[in-house]
Amino acid sequence: VIGAMKEARYRSPPRPASGGKAKRTRVVAAPVEEAPRRVDGDGKNCAYVLLPNVLSARQLAAARAFVASSEVQASLSEGERVTDHEQANDATDRRSRITWLERRPGEEADAPPKIPDWLHARLRAAARATHDELGDALCPIGADRHGRWRPRYEPVQYAEYDVGSHYSGWHTDAEADSADLEDVRSLTVVLMLSDSDAYAGGHLEVRLGGVHGKPSRVPLRAGDAVGFPAKHLWHRVTKCSAGLRQTMVFWASPAAELARAQRDERLAAESYPGDEGDDDA
Repeated sequence: VIGAMKEARYRSPPRPASGGKAKRTRVVAAPVEEAPRRVDGDGKNCAYVLLPNVLSARQLAAARAFVASSEVQASLSEGERVTDHEQANDATDRRSRITWLERRPGEEADAPPKIPDWLHARLRAAARATHDELGDALCPIGADRHGRWRPRYEPVQYAEYDVGSHYSGWHTDAEADSADLEDVRSLTVVLMLSDSDAYAGGHLEVRLGGVHGKPSRVPLRAGDAVGFPAKHLWHRVTKCSAGLRQTMVFWASPAAELARAQRDERLAAESYPGDEGDDDA
């Protein structure tokens, strides 16, 4: 269960050498009453894992307060669909507001908001629970030279869907035949922050039969999450017709592949310094 995962708990910092008391951050562990449940489909590599109670009621309230903060709200912007498919159209495929949450604080005045440590730990635990169910066959992460599970993580995406918002274009979160930065993603976790009666529409739908399979809905309560193979499961979010739908999206990638993609992107930017100020770069 998620609560037993190695990275599920936030570890308080050690006492300083001076003998003074270190500040301790205490977050009650989420009570896991239900085990993760794997749902398989007919399509190749098509499966997902339902993760109940990733956040406790107290943690859910804290997460909602965080995303409602002025820092997070001021950083929201229109989300874009990143794809190599020529038929993709941002105007019709996606309409939502998103921001990126960094694991470590930035030094710049306009640096992205920093996600609370305990919340990042819960997302890591959900990713580990997903991988325990699906394995490297569907979500290849691998292990380090000591045999330990050591993925790397992108900044967390926080998304808001108000009335009329959607991500109706069917998509995967990574391209299997591409080596771009976003395409090294191996595993996706979507965490629901909104109560089911806080919005209408906004259903997460998946195709368990592959790209042409029949759509089915993924049931998510506030505090629940779903994990799935980033490269294989086709999914979308239907139009929100009332209220506000709030989610966090978390990606895990093989460490070596993500480092290589980041290096390639950095070298490309250095080769074309004139593109740094271009919004389309």
